[in-house]
Amino acid sequence: MFRLQTDLEKLRGEFKVEEKYVDYSIQQLDSIKEAFKEQSETSQAAGPFVAAVSALVRPCSTWALFGRCSSVKAAALVIAFQTGANWTEVVTKVWDEDDFGLFTMVISFWFVGRAIEKYQRS
Repeated sequence: MFRLQTDLEKLRGEFKVEEKYVDYSIQQLDSIKEAFKEQSETSQAAGPFVAAVSALVRPCSTWALFGRCSSVKAAALVIAFQTGANWTEVVTKVWDEDDFGLFTMVISFWFVGRAIEKYQRS
């Protein structure tokens, strides 16, 4: 009986920790939401030019990252082909898990995350 009661208290403690973690996560998301809202209001108040520049920061950063990554990969392919490497081996070595993770993160931000934001607004 004592062991069951101890296990129950242990589970209650774990539940409270999880509950605090959820509360903390909600507070973080609310803070981020308020920061974005304030940033939007500030850029709108500063004028249309500042608002346009502010709206272009994320897409420009994404395209700069994409261009940089693509140029590095293209340079690696060119160097590999100039040294006479096997093209199938080169292609499989140039695209690795880190590249896939970066690609997945960018795609999920632009397509999944923004769709969820639009759904939440309506």
